[in-house]
Amino acid sequence: MTRIIKNMSRLMSLALKTLESPARRAPDANPVAEAVTRACRHGDFGSARLSFLKLAGQSQIRVLQTMDDRSIRRLTLGLPDATLARLCAQGPAPLTETIVRSLPEGRRRGVSLMCEQHRRHQA
Repeated sequence: MTRIIKNMSRLMSLALKTLESPARRAPDANPVAEAVTRACRHGDFGSARLSFLKLAGQSQIRVLQTMDDRSIRRLTLGLPDATLARLCAQGPAPLTETIVRSLPEGRRRGVSLMCEQHRRHQA
């Protein structure tokens, strides 16, 4: 009986950790961030981009981290190169890879160069 209780408590703690993980949280309590998420869900990426550009830098990164790769690709294709370079320089490596992979070859090269410049200036 004690073993069952220990296993159940272990499973419950793992389930709670999963539910509390950053990937499962809402992007922000910010209504603009919620508007971006909602517009992407409905396929209105033009409105999502406009709302996205109104967000602060760290909020933009948090919103992108909650999105799937397909939505990130669709959203980033219409964003300015300077914004993408800043997001790549400040964001985590997996997010940077997703953003860079989503771009056409010519833009990819330019954004990568700008990203490197951002990183050099931050260091």
